[in-house]
Amino acid sequence: MISKFYTGFERLQVLSIRKLGYKLLKNELFQNRFIKEFLKAYYILSVDSIKFLLDRLRGFRNVIVDVIGEYSKKYIEAEEYLRANIKLVNNLPINSFFKYQLALKPSAFCWIFDTKIESQLNLLLKLANEKGIPVVFDAEDYETNQKFKNIFFKFLNLGYLVGWVVQGYWRNANQLLEEIDKNKRRTVFIRFVKGAYFNREIGRRSGEMYLTVPEVEENIFNLIQNLKKSLSSDYEVAVGTHRLSFIDSLINFSDIELQFLYGLGNGLYKYFENRGMRCRLYIPVDLGSFDPTLYLLRRAQENSDPFGFLNELSEKILD
Repeated sequence: MISKFYTGFERLQVLSIRKLGYKLLKNELFQNRFIKEFLKAYYILSVDSIKFLLDRLRGFRNVIVDVIGEYSKKYIEAEEYLRANIKLVNNLPINSFFKYQLALKPSAFCWIFDTKIESQLNLLLKLANEKGIPVVFDAEDYETNQKFKNIFFKFLNLGYLVGWVVQGYWRNANQLLEEIDKNKRRTVFIRFVKGAYFNREIGRRSGEMYLTVPEVEENIFNLIQNLKKSLSSDYEVAVGTHRLSFIDSLINFSDIELQFLYGLGNGLYKYFENRGMRCRLYIPVDLGSFDPTLYLLRRAQENSDPFGFLNELSEKILD
């Protein structure tokens, strides 16, 4: 039974977020501060200090930190987003326990990209590189992917420790991976996800997308196989998923890393780590500079679409 992998608190999270997510999408409760804070508490870890963050993460060795701040519209927001990440990297202590990664949202700065923003991004990558912290760029929607990928290739050529997120519903994902392979100078971190921006893109790009869960999961499986066989070997591959049926199909890839969302995936992290799988906890972090509205709305959409694991999970928990 799936429910045995989750604590009672996590099952409450699953059911509550699913119920409130639908209401959020209908804009019935979105302005209600209590509901907003309720959702925020489950999805986003607010950080008043680095010590507080690390205290909350005890017991989870491998973490990837994602500072909230996607789709910035103003130049000052882009600067604030990069400064927040620079401050975070500067203050992360390097020790023998935690193994960090940093997730970066290109949409926070790529649409207003200039030499000053590039300089800040270069500083961030340099600092992270010196501490051995890979920076994984969340390519987000297709337009952001196309806008940012040549900038990403530039940093690849400079030899920074970086990675890329691949949306599993893209039909052209293998072409992108071949481009990455041609531009890389060292190990690249590739994270596959199934449907993070599916609802955002379905109306505009359905002909370029896989539309069913089996198709998307088969595409990710084949892309991983291709990385292992056809392309060069210098890749660290991760898959972000909570679907146990899909995880089961990935177990034969002994060096695949499984990534789970903080809060909802804590139980899965412990369960699979105890069985010898590489695991990492994905942690959205609010440093106080941005309204988490866009993030919450996207998560509610993602967890209510055909790929949302909450739809599958909550039904099985209720059985």
